[in-house]
Amino acid sequence: MSACYSTHTFESEPVKVEVIQPDGSSKFEYVQNKDGETVYTKVKAEASPQYYSERGENTPPRLDKDLFDFLGNGEEYAYVWEEGFWTCYDLHEFDDQEPEIVEIPQVR
Repeated sequence: MSACYSTHTFESEPVKVEVIQPDGSSKFEYVQNKDGETVYTKVKAEASPQYYSERGENTPPRLDKDLFDFLGNGEEYAYVWEEGFWTCYDLHEFDDQEPEIVEIPQVR
């Protein structure tokens, strides 16, 4: 899965408009909604997971037998819902360290 919860699709692009300056030059600016968020083309009506299969990749769901099997699947990070909270594991895919739990940054 690419994004956990989004209204965007893989074809979404930010909407831009050309703004003519007083001196006659122009520049492009991103369109924003009343909340200051960038407006995108091709959005879903309801927010939902954004799966790689939506862009044509062959990524069927898989069922791992346990956490060890899930963490050993060749990913950089793994996110697990445990006891009402998300836990992030840095799997150190590109070095020789053991997987470790790391903090998930808060979105502000």
